Amino acid sequence: MPDTHCVDDPPPTKEACNVACSADCVVGSWSSWSSCSHSCATKTAEGKQSRTRTVLAIPGKDGKACPATPALEEWRVCNDHPCTVFYWETSEWGFCTEDASAKFNETSLWNGTSSCSVGVQSRNVSCMKMNAGPVISKRYDLCYEVVLMS
Repeated sequence: MPDTHCVDDPPPTKEACNVACSADCVVGSWSSWSSCSHSCATKTAEGKQSRTRTVLAIPGKDGKACPATPALEEWRVCNDHPCTVFYWETSEWGFCTEDASAKFNETSLWNGTSSCSVGVQSRNVSCMKMNAGPVISKRYDLCYEVVLMS
């Protein structure tokens, strides 16, 4: 396709670079990332992992110097999901019982339904903390925040 069809100038096909001199420091490739230091994150600790590279050849006279030791190691955050997991645990629904507070719905007869009263079912709902059991009532706000966000 002709270059005239493209709006902008074409990107460069060549770029200047420095060819290493035989007297320059030679640094190896990065290692693989280490295993993560934590399996999850807390308020005071998060998982980290590192990788390194080594100096393969020290510089000769007038050669480019090797990078400082800190530049031979990189760190990154890993497993930054929270350690504390909240979830809702519910029991089975109970029997349907008549709800005395609800009013009789006359339209139900006209819609062909045979129900003459409104019922209600209930069940137990508990906020649970993974591997710790039920959350105490005054801490329920944690469950609403965490469960609704997931």
